[in-house]
Amino acid sequence: MLSICPRTLLRFLAGAMVEFALLCPTLWGESPSSSPKVLTSRWQIHVRTPLTGLDLTRDGQTVAFTTVPSASEGDSRLHVFDLTGREQWMASRGLKILGVSLSDDGQYVAIATIDFSITLFTGEGQLLWERQSVGLPYIMPQGKSVVSLNSGITGGPINRK
Repeated sequence: MLSICPRTLLRFLAGAMVEFALLCPTLWGESPSSSPKVLTSRWQIHVRTPLTGLDLTRDGQTVAFTTVPSASEGDSRLHVFDLTGREQWMASRGLKILGVSLSDDGQYVAIATIDFSITLFTGEGQLLWERQSVGLPYIMPQGKSVVSLNSGITGGPINRK
């Protein structure tokens, strides 16, 4: 017959009780959810080409996404929309766009293309600069630097006007 040390048995029971308490939400005074929260769509758009990137500003007021053509036809595109679903501006590139990053406040948009370039635009669509850098762009909080994931910082501070 298998004998179990009383200490081991107590540890097992204590562990089982903790696990049960953590996994059973009714013990916390919450009833289990029967359905997920209902989300309401503000707007939607049908995009016929594959998406390669999507980003939102912190407040959700601006949405940027990038697309690539299905075959070798046409250019990759960057689309920037406002909260109401109205397109603010669009930029196209002859090269595949790999990703997009919006600054928290929407003042800057960065894209990465397949030729190892990072391109920075103002929130209104004006081209600020383009630099060689491997990786996907990320605009740091407060919009002070653009970081390219895989290769470090791609340039000095962003010049604010």
